[in-house]
Amino acid sequence: MSILPSRFVQQEKLQGKNGTLTRPTLLAYPAEKENDLRLASFMDWVIEHYDH
Repeated sequence: MSILPSRFVQQEKLQGKNGTLTRPTLLAYPAEKENDLRLASFMDWVIEHYDH
């Protein structure tokens, strides 16, 4: 996974759901990580804070 610099996140936030994703964020080993509760919790936090 890569974390975007805050300026990119702020640009995306201002553009809302109709904005274009600045660059893709990829998660390595998705099958192995699908049951990782710590990662799931972190991803939920990122989604919650990025979307608002």
